[in-house]
Amino acid sequence: MIGILLKIAWEDSRSRRIRDRLLILLLAAGLWNRFGYGEMQGILWESVAGILSVSGGMLLICLWKPGCFGGGDIKLMAVSGFLLGWEKNLDAFFAGMLFAGIFCVWMLAAGKIDRKSKIALGPFLCTGLILKILCGCSG
Repeated sequence: MIGILLKIAWEDSRSRRIRDRLLILLLAAGLWNRFGYGEMQGILWESVAGILSVSGGMLLICLWKPGCFGGGDIKLMAVSGFLLGWEKNLDAFFAGMLFAGIFCVWMLAAGKIDRKSKIALGPFLCTGLILKILCGCSG
């Protein structure tokens, strides 16, 4: 899963696009991991709540202000929510947004971007997800 997230982050930083096949691969790897550890009990409720927790909110924000999140970012958080559940996905999202905010402040101060600039959010979301997977899987 971490390797796939790194690939997603790399590609999004280069092209500002997250390919669906990588998201499907991430989903398959996550399901394989859950089956391998016997964590399939209670998956439906946690998975549905995980999908809606972050990606549902991102989608609503995009309906209110079009273009603020990309479709790939929304789908990435839906897949990760399905795999991690709502609490872990929310933690990963907030960590990713914190990293993105720090990056933007740094780039604004350096004069590399302005307030209207757009950045690839995927690398920051992937960083939050990787940190949650490695350091915070217990909740």
